[in-house]
Amino acid sequence: DAAQDFDNDGLTNLQEFQVGTHPRHPDTDGDGITDGAEVALGTNPLDKLSVATVSLQIVSGNGQTVIRDRVSKVLHVVAMAGSFRIRNRPITFTASEGYLALAQDGPWDTQTVVADTRANGSGAKIFWRAPAGNAEVTITAVDATQPEACVTLNAKSLAGSDRKDLPLLPGLDNCYFG
Repeated sequence: DAAQDFDNDGLTNLQEFQVGTHPRHPDTDGDGITDGAEVALGTNPLDKLSVATVSLQIVSGNGQTVIRDRVSKVLHVVAMAGSFRIRNRPITFTASEGYLALAQDGPWDTQTVVADTRANGSGAKIFWRAPAGNAEVTITAVDATQPEACVTLNAKSLAGSDRKDLPLLPGLDNCYFG
């Protein structure tokens, strides 16, 4: 049993005992980073306030061009601590124009939404509805617990076309505030 890892957090049961973490809870302190990742990053897996520096990374959705009043492809961001994906992390998305939603069918009534990075660390996913006219739009994603971790997605809105989606355009604009 000592060599097993019951909670799949990257620490064996013996290591869990030595560190003082719970062998059946992958994130003993509930901060979104597994116990094994915290040990590897040099933070304290027993202290929710002992958190590694977080960065946000765009997985997909940057550089889209969307026709007026149509919905984007998914905008997908992950929270990272070193090479580890962070789970259950709230990310606040804000659009300069248009509307945001957690589901492709809305509701479309806000320019700010909070999406969670999910229990499996797969990331936060949202959708954007283009405004009626031509616009260059920025959608900023900010980690709710470390606001210095942010990333900006760029999108364009085009008026007066029958095409639902145009191909993705290249571009990546990361921002880090210090």
